Amino acid sequence: MKGRVDYNCTDDELYKYSISKLKRVADHWLRRFLISKSKASNNGRLICFLKDRVYEESDLHVAHLFQRGIMSVRYNEYNCNLINKWSNTFDDQIYNKELYGKGVTKHIFEYTNKFISEFGLDVYEELKEASDDIVYRDKDDYVDLILEFRKSSCSSKKDV
Repeated sequence: MKGRVDYNCTDDELYKYSISKLKRVADHWLRRFLISKSKASNNGRLICFLKDRVYEESDLHVAHLFQRGIMSVRYNEYNCNLINKWSNTFDDQIYNKELYGKGVTKHIFEYTNKFISEFGLDVYEELKEASDDIVYRDKDDYVDLILEFRKSSCSSKKDV
């Protein structure tokens, strides 16, 4: 069926997918990878990187510190964290120049501050510098990413 993607297809079948479908599969497996390595509460719910509160898996988005469209860091483990969908969606529409600065949303302001407190300013600066790189990925690059995320996700303690 046109447009349909099988996230669990065989490795060889991945090469039949277009680049846009491979991006979808890579995004899926990036999320599975992040879930597999995330902190969980006693009841199995996951902890939001930004709020340090527990949420159901379905209430967490993969949030990108530097925009998802920046291919050089789109799949960078530091650039991607599980964040509650309300912050990633709604707080990313709240602008307040006095509180957050010109052109900065509440979500990006809070996410940037949390990131720096968690990983340090040096890691933030390295990631920011990497986000300036121009990266083009071909099918082999995407397939390699997908296979790595699959392997890492499946080798963790959580189910895929």
